[in-house]
Amino acid sequence: MPITVQKTTGKQAHQSALIGNYETLHVKVDISALTGKEIDAQGFLKPNVPLSLGGVFLTGASNEVPCVTVEPVKVAADNQVATLTAITNDPFVACAVNGVFNRDVAEDVLDRVLSVAEIAALNGPNSKIVLSLT
Repeated sequence: MPITVQKTTGKQAHQSALIGNYETLHVKVDISALTGKEIDAQGFLKPNVPLSLGGVFLTGASNEVPCVTVEPVKVAADNQVATLTAITNDPFVACAVNGVFNRDVAEDVLDRVLSVAEIAALNGPNSKIVLSLT
């Protein structure tokens, strides 16, 4: 019996930087504040985006509780600035609130280094997320 192979186009896949067990909360994420580093070209919110429980970027404030997006979620048509800033219907996204988080994998997926504020919040007194390196 002949086998037919059909050429298809693949989409980008993103690896999770979370290692082992973790617990999640649903966080309402402000998509209009994100950039093309956190949203891929197909409009998916990437995993491994460090956020506050308020759904915005971490500021490094001592009272901040950090979380990390767990899986890709379709939030827009693409990652263009005009598309993202026009979004007013903010989705709820599963975010890890504890566990081990591999910084190297996260930075590879996000195609940027974690900011000083993100690192400070993830290492802060209210964080239950442990940063690890490869």
